[in-house]
Amino acid sequence: MALNESVITELRSLVHKRGLLKASLTRFENFLTRPDLGQRILELQTRLAAIETIFSEFDDIQSRIELISETDDAAIAYEDEAQTHGSTEHDDDENQQVSVSTHSSSQGKGEILLSTLLSTALINLEDKFGKSQTCRVLLDSGSQSNFIRANLCNELQLNKESISIPVTGISQIATNISHKTNAIIQSRFNGFKIELPFLVLDEITEKLPISKINPERLQIPNNIILADPTFHTPGQIDLLIGAGTFFELLTIVQIKLGDNLPVLQKTKLGWVVSGNVPFEAMRNTNRSLVSKRQATICNRKPNRKILAVRKCRSRLAPLQGGIGV
Repeated sequence: MALNESVITELRSLVHKRGLLKASLTRFENFLTRPDLGQRILELQTRLAAIETIFSEFDDIQSRIELISETDDAAIAYEDEAQTHGSTEHDDDENQQVSVSTHSSSQGKGEILLSTLLSTALINLEDKFGKSQTCRVLLDSGSQSNFIRANLCNELQLNKESISIPVTGISQIATNISHKTNAIIQSRFNGFKIELPFLVLDEITEKLPISKINPERLQIPNNIILADPTFHTPGQIDLLIGAGTFFELLTIVQIKLGDNLPVLQKTKLGWVVSGNVPFEAMRNTNRSLVSKRQATICNRKPNRKILAVRKCRSRLAPLQGGIGV
């Protein structure tokens, strides 16, 4: 196939820029593995403040690459050729990449690229005067503590107690917690109600899920009343409920939606959706829906740079909020 030279020139430039950004992200990820990281908190905070700009630039360039591939067969041919004969992106630090990922994974050739959806629910939270406000909670069996956003705690005028507790997260980075509070949460669907202790954090994690999801691809039965009807749209997390209460919320009822699809778990807060989500169900933040053709290309042989950036982003999610484990 004769390639459209102007399209290929633009695509080559975008791929080069994407590689430079990926190199910056990998250097930052390597910084997180430093043994003296606990003594470099100020430098870490400065880097964290800048890293979102790099993520944003990477997403913008990736969207432009996908848009070209969406509308021009020559670009698809170029992508296939790059995958076969080697990418022009910078690979000088690739062998140093950390392989840990909690949100996405790459399988072998011909297998499906999956992302992991975490359990969220909408609950009613009582303020100081007993009035309820709807909040979004992350159910996290890997956390030893419960957390609440500082702004929400202040908005509800909850009584706070001064403390000094170090909470350790990813890479053994400690965040000092200076306040705790108690709050009453209630199910929106039944009489379940419980008072829980919460540690107060400025931010718990980034918006979840990381990318939009097409719920129609998940085949959720129409009669299921979800605890979080917005589970498929990136949104702010107001609270986190850890392992101490997580398993008390579960019931014995569970529905498996199918191979490489999430599970529906009935809880005292309503039905939650959690588990594997295929790439075809993910929506890019700058495009309404990943095209079937582009998804097929990515599933056949995912670009390793894109996968590495997703891994870096997923590692930073708990780090930025200081989630304790």
